[in-house]
Amino acid sequence: IVMIPRRMADTPGVPVVEQVVQTAQNIEKLGFEGIWVTDAFGRGFHTLDPLVLLGLLAGTTSKVELGTCVVQVPLRHPVEHAHRVQTLNLMCNGRLRFGVGSGSTKADFDCIQGDYDTRFKVLPAYLDVMQRTWNGEGVYGPPISIWPGTEGGPPVMLGAWRSQRWIDLAAKRCQGWIA
Repeated sequence: IVMIPRRMADTPGVPVVEQVVQTAQNIEKLGFEGIWVTDAFGRGFHTLDPLVLLGLLAGTTSKVELGTCVVQVPLRHPVEHAHRVQTLNLMCNGRLRFGVGSGSTKADFDCIQGDYDTRFKVLPAYLDVMQRTWNGEGVYGPPISIWPGTEGGPPVMLGAWRSQRWIDLAAKRCQGWIA
C-alpha cells in the first residue's frame, strides 16, 4: 500500500497522527505486506517527512514492511541522511526498505535551493556516500557510530524510469527496482 498522508475529509477534528496510525494498523491487520510512503514538499499540498512518518509507524506496527517510494536523495546531505535512515531501520527492527530516486519535481529542489539540473549525477554519488557511511567509513571526517546490527544499511530500491543507466545502477549497487 502506498500511503500519501492527507487529512481525511470524513474525520474532521481527528488529529493527523491518529488518522495515520489507525490507517497503518488497519493495513497491518488486513495482512498487507507493506506500507510505503512518498516524499514531496514543494508541490502545493500538505505533506509529512517520510522518515519521521515511518518512525511513527515503526512504533505502532510490528510486522508490516515499511518503505519509501521514493525518497529524493539529492535533496539531503548524504551522511546526515544515512544516519537518519540507519536510525529508522533500527527502530523498525530491519523492516525498512529504502526506496530512492533522483527527484522529478523542480519545486521540491527550489524549496531548499537545490540544484535540480545535477540531480541525476548527484544520486549515484550520494548513494555511494550513504553506503560507505553505513559500512562505518568516515567519508568527510570521522565516521558516525554505526549501531550494531545496522551495518550496511537497509535494502536500497531504486525508483526510476527505465533506462540503461538506472537499470545498471539498480543491478550493481541496489537490492531492487521500483518502476
